Amino acid sequence: RELLDQEGAVARLQGMGFVDPKSALNNLKLLSSTPFGPHIEEIAAKALASPSPEGALNNLEAIAKETPSELIGEALKAPLFLERIITIAGSSPFLSGILARNSRFFEWLFLKGGLFEKKGLEAFNDGLRDARLLDDFDSLARALRLYKQKEYLRIGARDLLGLSELFEVTAEISDLASASLDAALAFSIRNSKKLYGEPLYTDEDGSIKEARFSVMGLGKLGGRELNFSSDIDIIYIYSSDKGETTGVEGRAEARISLHAFFVK
Repeated sequence: RELLDQEGAVARLQGMGFVDPKSALNNLKLLSSTPFGPHIEEIAAKALASPSPEGALNNLEAIAKETPSELIGEALKAPLFLERIITIAGSSPFLSGILARNSRFFEWLFLKGGLFEKKGLEAFNDGLRDARLLDDFDSLARALRLYKQKEYLRIGARDLLGLSELFEVTAEISDLASASLDAALAFSIRNSKKLYGEPLYTDEDGSIKEARFSVMGLGKLGGRELNFSSDIDIIYIYSSDKGETTGVEGRAEARISLHAFFVK
């Protein structure tokens, strides 16, 4: 580890191209005590080839600090792992933060093939199957948040590493948003029914039917062109406001109009 020899180390790193060689040296020293240690020279060189050399080292050290050594050691057996993780660390503090906070995501992405998965709406819906069954709002919100982070990590890493075309990236982000909306809608309707009963209306032929509710995506969501910083434009549609809920036994106030039910 000649690069880290104290005498002249800062000058050597500055000569290599690091703008903040003291910070770079500190991070390299910290990395030297992790499974990345035998690769310090290569790490420094690859960090310099990334968009943010100092950021690459800082983010990589944060990931190494929170990830079990055995997982890093196993990942290092793959020829392209080091180049890939330094590219991510030197390009995106956001994705690096996700990796540092959840070692299970690290394992899934690099050791279980997550990096090479392609997903569509059906796969996202399947991934949120358990979330759709949750009964309380906080649990649902946490499940949706973690699933979004996991999938953003996969989609973003594939994008940075050139494993996806732009149209695939925007389509996957859009399908993820659609699946998340569907899970949230299922939760909301199910819990509203518990509070107010079934939303019923009388159809034109005189039959009693359950009123339906849909979410329509507009703009980039509707065109499956969302990017990582997009918000979503949506409108809500329900089949009729000419009716009311069945109510809940023991609660007279639970019987409400369809309009009141669907705006809850």
